Amino acid sequence: MNNSKKRQYAYLAQQLQQLQTNLQTTKDEMSVLSSQCNKNIVGQLGKINASWFVASNRWLENEIYKEK
Repeated sequence: MNNSKKRQYAYLAQQLQQLQTNLQTTKDEMSVLSSQCNKNIVGQLGKINASWFVASNRWLENEIYKEK
């Protein structure tokens, strides 16, 4: 193998190593982001469900008392 090919393979290996490092960093950041979003979304869904429950309960009470 000539020197030019050796240099190209060495450069390719360096670039692939940098890509691997960047992909690992991205994976770690996405994991943190996913965890934070899941915690926030679950809390918001709980608030939304509670709001719907309270609103439907009030509406039903109003409908029941209107009939009497």
